[in-house]
Amino acid sequence: MINMDNNFSGLIKIRNIDLFLDKYIIKNKQRNKQSIKPVKIPKKAKELEYIIEKGSLKLNKLLYKRTVIDNIHIFGTLKDKIADFHMSKANFAQGNLTANGKYNIITKIADIDFQAKNIDSNSVADMLFNLPDEIMGTANAKLNATINTDSHDIRANAKFSINEGYLQKIGSTEFIINKHNKNKQPLKIRVSDIINIDISKSKAMASDINGSFDIDNWLLKNINLYSKQKYLSMLIEGEYDLKKENANLNLWAKYNKTARNKVKILFIPLSVIMKVVFKEEKTKQQYIDKIKYIPPIQGNEDEIEFFNVTMYGNLNNNNIKVKFKSIK
Repeated sequence: MINMDNNFSGLIKIRNIDLFLDKYIIKNKQRNKQSIKPVKIPKKAKELEYIIEKGSLKLNKLLYKRTVIDNIHIFGTLKDKIADFHMSKANFAQGNLTANGKYNIITKIADIDFQAKNIDSNSVADMLFNLPDEIMGTANAKLNATINTDSHDIRANAKFSINEGYLQKIGSTEFIINKHNKNKQPLKIRVSDIINIDISKSKAMASDINGSFDIDNWLLKNINLYSKQKYLSMLIEGEYDLKKENANLNLWAKYNKTARNKVKILFIPLSVIMKVVFKEEKTKQQYIDKIKYIPPIQGNEDEIEFFNVTMYGNLNNNNIKVKFKSIK
């Protein structure tokens, strides 16, 4: 439905316009370039001034690769070639998504603030970043994005928090240690083994997680992720290449060591594993600027120990190079 006034000498005013689409699929940029010819707009048409006093768009489903957003309802206005719009609650990743933004028709640049509530972390990581089963829990998030719709350049900053979430693969991924035990067999070790956590019980891994990262097209950079529970806390920082699926991450952690001598892996006391697996470094003061940002845990000062894990490689196929360091 449309209600409009025409003055083709210089102004087209639309008082009210309501549009409806059942489904819209955002296609790959390169495919669009090959299949769609540029539309030539007459010079006089470009010089016309368009005003939309009130507009709305109802879209049942938006698809981009594996990302799905349902029940989209956008309200907005257009003046001086600037579209000002608001998206009410849409269905996304088992939660809801709202947005406010502006779009400059001349520069083709959009500046949008997204806010997501009660979304499933695993669904988001899988749909947007192709990282299934990496992070679990219900999250709230804010994202500010600047998008050039002509060049498809995307820059954004995201902040998020997860209550009772857990980093599943950080705890469950097995790393093969080249050093051998008495039976001449290579040791297979998990971070969850080292820190005395039973990853078969999700509640044991549950922690408060929050953090932020920047998006530079295919690169997630300036990642800062904080995870905290009663006897373990971590700071994870680094970068992730979405196109190559390669991560370059640095994990700094503190944990309570009081029960570790009672824990055994492959019939070897954990105290021995610590000596075999970790390269001990007396570098606590050197890394104090990192350590001070690790969230606090329960325990006396003499019960708390620190370690560092650097990880580089493909998180999806577990082709990861890992280095462990015990920091004293």
